[in-house]
Amino acid sequence: MPIPIPIPIPIPIPIPIPIPIPHPHEDPKRLTPCTTATAMKAGWTFDVPLYSRMGTGYVYSSRFISDDEALDELIRHIGDEFLRERTSPVIKMRVGRVRNTWVKNCIATGLSAGFVEPLEASAIYTIEMTARMLLTYFPEQGIEQKTVDRFNEVMNRMYNEILSFIVMTYYTSNRTEPFWVAAREDIDLPDRLRENLEMWQSFMPSPHDVEGKFLFSHWSYIYVLLGKGYFEGRHFPAERFLVKSDWMRFSNHIAEIKRQLKQKLPSHYDLLTAIRSGR
Repeated sequence: MPIPIPIPIPIPIPIPIPIPIPHPHEDPKRLTPCTTATAMKAGWTFDVPLYSRMGTGYVYSSRFISDDEALDELIRHIGDEFLRERTSPVIKMRVGRVRNTWVKNCIATGLSAGFVEPLEASAIYTIEMTARMLLTYFPEQGIEQKTVDRFNEVMNRMYNEILSFIVMTYYTSNRTEPFWVAAREDIDLPDRLRENLEMWQSFMPSPHDVEGKFLFSHWSYIYVLLGKGYFEGRHFPAERFLVKSDWMRFSNHIAEIKRQLKQKLPSHYDLLTAIRSGR
């Protein structure tokens, strides 16, 4: 039987089942096209805009906050005390992955193969990727160990990539609550990520730095680190080749393209309506 391998996120994190709540706007057509993650005292909340409602929940660490305190904080975040009775029991997450996804005539996929953490909502992706790799490596007849080994190697690299990106998100937080301090000081950084973070103090992430072949390219790292102020006050060698007037012209050009697209494209609500109606 495959052995669960713990993933080095040092803080045990339970998660309440999402609370279904009405849309915060009286007009449901003002539907935002993205999920919002908000840092909290001992974790983070998610607000997922669905077609007819919002899905909300709190991912938190039981080392730093009790279940009742977490619920109080979540209710304050939502701003509706009447939703307290609609919460569901807390689910304890078991974080880790199996040592080998393919063992003899059994192949694990989805949550049976592993679970890192819901911050990047990667669980569905791992199911799809396992199916794709199975199509690639499944033999016409017979099963050779070298094929199984390659499949397991690819799957392990996928989980390690997801792990590295999520660990970086916690590690680079500048919040001062005990949970976030522990996320910086107690977390077990993968060696490659530690080397990259040191390198990125002098250079922007490049495709050559990141081993990602699955979900996260070097651009993903840039976006997260920019949002966390990781590059503030730092100057990079390539800056001397950039003329400010050229950059402003390029930025204005992109802004104009976005403005034109916004006028032509349907709203998120209209798009979902069309998808639901089969158009």
